Amino acid sequence: MLSRFVLPSFIVLFIGVVACSQLESAECRTQQSGLWSDSDTWTNKRVPQSGDTILVQADHAIVFDKSNSAAFGAVRIEGSLRFDPKQSLEFSMQGNLLLLGKLTLAPASPNMRHVITFTNIDEAKYVGGGMRMLESDVGLWVMRDGLLDAVGARKTPWTHLQRGYKAGQKTLEVKDATGWRIGDQLEIAPTLSPNIGEASWNGYDSANITAINGTTVTLDAPLRFDHPQVNDQWTAEVLNLTRNVLLQGTETGRAHTIFMVKRPQTLKNVELRHMGPRQKKGDYTDGVLGRYALHFHHSQDGSRGSIVENVVIRDCGNHAFVPHWSHGITLQGCISHNTWEDAYWWDPGKGNQTHDVLFDRCVASRIQDDPAFRGYRLAGFNLRHGNGNEVVDCVAFGVQGNNDASGFLWPENSGSEGDGSNTVWRFHRNVSHNNKCDGLFTWQNNDQRHLVEKFVAYHNADNGLEHGAYNNSYVYRDAVIYGNGHAGVQIHAVSASSRQLAFENLTVNGAGLSKYALEFVKHQPDPQQATWVENCTFTGVTEAAVAFTYDGPPSKAKRDWVDVVACRVLDDSQPFLLSDNLHPDSLITVEPLDGRTFELRRADQEGERISQWNARMTVPASDESDRPANGKRLLQKTLVENFTGYQAKPSSWTIAFPSDAKLHVQVDDGELLFQSAGKAGLALAHPKDVVSENVDQRVKFRISSNLPLVGLFARRSESNPESFYGVRVGVGSSRTLEIFRQVDGQDAVFTALGSEQAIASGATYWLRFQVESRERGTDLRAKLWPAGQQEPADWSLEVLGNHERSLRGSTGQFGVWIKQRGSNSRKIWCDDYHATSLTPVPPAPADPR
Repeated sequence: MLSRFVLPSFIVLFIGVVACSQLESAECRTQQSGLWSDSDTWTNKRVPQSGDTILVQADHAIVFDKSNSAAFGAVRIEGSLRFDPKQSLEFSMQGNLLLLGKLTLAPASPNMRHVITFTNIDEAKYVGGGMRMLESDVGLWVMRDGLLDAVGARKTPWTHLQRGYKAGQKTLEVKDATGWRIGDQLEIAPTLSPNIGEASWNGYDSANITAINGTTVTLDAPLRFDHPQVNDQWTAEVLNLTRNVLLQGTETGRAHTIFMVKRPQTLKNVELRHMGPRQKKGDYTDGVLGRYALHFHHSQDGSRGSIVENVVIRDCGNHAFVPHWSHGITLQGCISHNTWEDAYWWDPGKGNQTHDVLFDRCVASRIQDDPAFRGYRLAGFNLRHGNGNEVVDCVAFGVQGNNDASGFLWPENSGSEGDGSNTVWRFHRNVSHNNKCDGLFTWQNNDQRHLVEKFVAYHNADNGLEHGAYNNSYVYRDAVIYGNGHAGVQIHAVSASSRQLAFENLTVNGAGLSKYALEFVKHQPDPQQATWVENCTFTGVTEAAVAFTYDGPPSKAKRDWVDVVACRVLDDSQPFLLSDNLHPDSLITVEPLDGRTFELRRADQEGERISQWNARMTVPASDESDRPANGKRLLQKTLVENFTGYQAKPSSWTIAFPSDAKLHVQVDDGELLFQSAGKAGLALAHPKDVVSENVDQRVKFRISSNLPLVGLFARRSESNPESFYGVRVGVGSSRTLEIFRQVDGQDAVFTALGSEQAIASGATYWLRFQVESRERGTDLRAKLWPAGQQEPADWSLEVLGNHERSLRGSTGQFGVWIKQRGSNSRKIWCDDYHATSLTPVPPAPADPR
């Protein structure tokens, strides 16, 4: 729940308990351990009756052994209350249940049920928010050392149909029905094509089991909808919504649960129904702030180790699973079905981050908003800020809402709250299908590296994957995207300055439904580097595989810059389509599996016209930068220079001055000295006539004052001397170590150390820089450490898989990079330079003898 300030947890818990003063004068109190139904258990020798407020005192162990026919009032448990495991029991109450001790619900047999029901709730009276338990906000409050130990009979929470089924059938075969029983309620997910309309995202079948034989179940009603197998791969999910441990409100009055705890909780095979209150707001309703179905609230590390396993939340009015500033919670096999608001969610904003949460095989099904047209960015899984979070093997379907609603959502602003957290989730093998809008929606602006692996999106009515907002560095890898209503992937964002936005190994099949496999639409900033599309397979689209569809005024267009590498179109779909309104500097570079690289530009520019693509194609001149120029030799092994034996300048080195101002450069007592000549200037010192593509360099240096910068560079070619990779550092907290690139004279920093890594003037340091081509791009690594200390094992900075096209695979100069300021008192000394080739030397020819 939202708050404008954060209280320490012990204060939060204290306030919550003090607020329960209405229970201090309980009408029924335990006087000893014993059975609930035994009058000797109670101080007044009277078993609790309808409307009584009840206190189970500390150190008393009570066994609830008889269902109550009329609802109790509020109940406070300081000792322990255990439902008799050998009976079916219902505990009905019309006030709060405050748990400070232990509550156990664990039927001994699947035939038995343990039920807690909150009745006579007036949702209009809920206040919500705050840190206090309120008499008006009826529900289960687990606080301080309270422990809910609720364990129902184990069963498979959800599975899939073995094949597709037609409407009218009643007997179905599923993949796993372990623990299922006659009478269990099933929900069968929609799988119809999005061109059907509403039934595609709302075509559920609900029925009860009347007979079961192994994995074959018979329903009490025939299917109303077809549930086809999609693409010969995916069959409908079947959710079992019945559990024999049940916490519930009523259809006319929803309750809630909240955990503010100092110890881990256990909920397994439990059903929560009619939770999450809503209130009338004009013509519509809103959820009550902080009153959710299953809400861990500000428990921080107190919730670590909590297990929420095979828990069903159904018919929920306001968020299902909410781990809010409560860390280390595992949710496995959980189901949210028929929920209003995002199902898996926690509050945005600083102070609300949650760490180390696992969503494993969880389901978000039929997620709604009121009114439906207000459900912008409604989501099954809202992946908010925190560290170490993971979502794996989860599935979302039937998410309703409006524009940009989706099965999985990375929302804007999360991770930029200034709280040290991020939104980098480990995201793999998740599925999103048959949602009203998108399968997955991202709207982020940051340099954090997000890896989205093995994602499946099919039969979503808009896009399988929609990616924004302005610039970021997500990598989508090994996704399968099929038969979505508009596009497989719609892309708003461009690459961040430090790392590329990349789409790798995607299989996109439009199934005759999607206009495009990849659609690049309007974006706001100019890209700092190309978006990378590699090893993707496209088929079944109605207009084009890769389309650039900006249709606004050309004067407001931003440059498109995309590299398409080793991709395939498997049918006669058009490979490309370019809008007439693209920015004139847009560049799409295509490196096919076979044949020469070519470039695509707008149809009104130079080149060979490809009318079907509405584009002009040019073939760039051969790039000779990957081979040594005349008179140059490749670095073979290791080059060492200690700058001794020279009279003034090192004759085996070249000193270049890219800026107008030249520096004084000379050998000074066995060190190479760079001194200002009265003006600020840049110097590049490199071994003469030696070049390399992959090189590992190090140099020892010291700086006299806080303005000069020293560094190393690589891949600077004579044909393009204003482009290279580099690392640099200076004295002071504002000049910490950073890896950068320069392209056509323009700098862009990839990554930098924090201010705590500042170096001191007059001290001597080692700087090491490694540039190496890999299969997925160029890896850049740097480290910095004080001379006289052992070199650290780990790199200080890394940039992995950079795809800067002008530097990719190029061979060029390497050496020392110096930036000086105006005063001639500022000096930089360099010594003990080493450069080692990282390119394997080919073996010598075999001796023919």
